[in-house]
Amino acid sequence: MHTKYLDSFGQLNDVRIGDYLLYAIAFRWINSLTYCANPNGNKNDYVWETLKDFEEKLIWDKPVENTIQLVCNSDMEFPSYNADEQEKQAYLKNAVKEPEVSLLIIPSI
Repeated sequence: MHTKYLDSFGQLNDVRIGDYLLYAIAFRWINSLTYCANPNGNKNDYVWETLKDFEEKLIWDKPVENTIQLVCNSDMEFPSYNADEQEKQAYLKNAVKEPEVSLLIIPSI
């Protein structure tokens, strides 16, 4: 079993409790995920970099379906959240893309 991973900044990290879902997705053990958000929180405590094409459907009061797709482009630096669309598309163009994973977010229970 692998106990370390390389993050988008090139740093080697130990797999910790907060990483277990992405670890399982990366190993293709999960093909869909339902997230029941904290109704008193922002409901968006996921990492936007994991979403397909860096696009997210925002969460309000109804369930939302986003798609997780892990990507890696070792020829370019990972774009920041505030990067322009052109930079993000350039990164995605030659990126290695993992299979898509459905992410259903339920905003309140």
